[in-house]
Amino acid sequence: MELTLSVFIERENMKKISYNIFLIVIASIIILFSIKTNVYAISFNDIWEQLSNYIEDTNSLQTDEKTEAGDIFTGADEFIQAGVNDNHTTIDDSALEEMSDLIYNLLLIIAIVVAVIVGLVIGIQFITGSVAQKAKIKETLIPYIAGCIVIFGAFGIWKLVVEILSQA
Repeated sequence: MELTLSVFIERENMKKISYNIFLIVIASIIILFSIKTNVYAISFNDIWEQLSNYIEDTNSLQTDEKTEAGDIFTGADEFIQAGVNDNHTTIDDSALEEMSDLIYNLLLIIAIVVAVIVGLVIGIQFITGSVAQKAKIKETLIPYIAGCIVIFGAFGIWKLVVEILSQA
C-alpha cells in the first residue's frame, strides 16, 4: 500500500513540475513574440540600383594612366579648398535617431532574452530543487529582480531622454 501511495505522490509532483515548466515556456514565448521589432528591409531592385550607381560613379572617376603629378596636386588643392569653404557641416539628425533606435532595440532584445533565460533557469532549479536548494534559489531571486529593474529602468530612462531631446 505504501509503495503505490509513494508512486502516486511522485506522479502528482511530476505533473506539477511538468505543468509549471509548460507555463514558463508559454509565458516566455508570449513575451518574445510581443516585442515590437522594426524591419528595415531593402529590395533586390534597390540593391541593384545602388550597385549600378556606384559602378557608374567609379567609372566616371577613372582617368587616363598618363595623369601628370601637377593634375593630382591641383585636384588635391581643390578638394582641400572645398572643405575650407564649406562651413555648413551638420550632424544628420535622422541618421542619428535611426542609429539610436537600432542600438536601443538591439540592447533591449538582448536584455529581455538574457532575463528570460536566467529566469527560466532559476525557475527550473526552484521547481526541481530540494528544500535547501530552494532556500539558496530564493536568495538569488533578489539580485535577479533588482537587476531586471535596473536594466529595464535604464532602458526606460534612455527612451524618455531621447524622446524629450527629440522634441526640443
